[in-house]
Amino acid sequence: MLIKCLLILMWIIGRVKSVFATDSLRIIFEIAIEPKLMCPVHMKVSIKFLSFAVVVILSLIACKKNHTDEPAAIPKVRELSFIFQPNSSQPEPSQVDFSYDNYDRVKSILVYLGNSDIAIPSTDTMTTVNFFYNGSAKLPYLIFIKRHLNGGVTESHLLSYDASDRIVKDSILNQYSIYYSYNSDKTIRNNTSPGGWGKDTLISENGNYTQVKQLDQEIHRDFDNKINPLNYLNIGPIYHVIEMYGGIWSLWTASNQNNMLEEKVYSAGIFQYNRHKAVYIYNNEGLPQKRIWYYTYNPQDVIDTMFYKY
Repeated sequence: MLIKCLLILMWIIGRVKSVFATDSLRIIFEIAIEPKLMCPVHMKVSIKFLSFAVVVILSLIACKKNHTDEPAAIPKVRELSFIFQPNSSQPEPSQVDFSYDNYDRVKSILVYLGNSDIAIPSTDTMTTVNFFYNGSAKLPYLIFIKRHLNGGVTESHLLSYDASDRIVKDSILNQYSIYYSYNSDKTIRNNTSPGGWGKDTLISENGNYTQVKQLDQEIHRDFDNKINPLNYLNIGPIYHVIEMYGGIWSLWTASNQNNMLEEKVYSAGIFQYNRHKAVYIYNNEGLPQKRIWYYTYNPQDVIDTMFYKY
């Protein structure tokens, strides 16, 4: 629309120039301001000038109106409902609830068995994730994760950022750290944990981690062109921290601007197999409302079906 308005405006300016090619700016402005002082010839020019001026002004107003119309705000994800069914004839429902503070920052995430139509016994709580902030800072400085099953396991992440709000250090349980560095479209992670993977590289393209280069393999990812609402949460850009160390399965794609469609595994540059695949159903606003997540190697099993609620 903006381009169309500019083309119209360029045509109008060209016409104006052709009309006033032989008149000086002084004559034009005098005509526009005091047409009664001018001769009939100049009066005729003044009318043309004013006509074109009105058209130009109206065109600019229309362009400005269209240009400043902002899209509707991306609604916050309130709830994600899952049906897990890997290698099982008895699907297991579970749910993820997001809580927000007064700054619209994610305050906590609760994962539990069942769904929103039933009560939540304490024994059904699987994982809680709490986020802590300094003042009104957008990103958390501390993430505390607690798994309630199997006797309960806790995990903490103390995060440090650079001037561009990118993670540079993730101190885990005060025992070891993961360091992040950046080079153009590359994010290099260095895991210092005992038995850790060492270094790997994430390659970003158009806001998505399209490749992960590890020591013995590469993972290539394809994405759709739709908005990933999880990425618009304040924690979206750093969600891979949760995913890798105490993550909530199927949410780790939040660090991407779009929705992931497929993962392919390569070794020494040679394609090995398709690992994951996703199929989405979108609402009228183009936001995902349902996602079916598959294993794509043999046999092709559904990992889970996820429903978005805003």
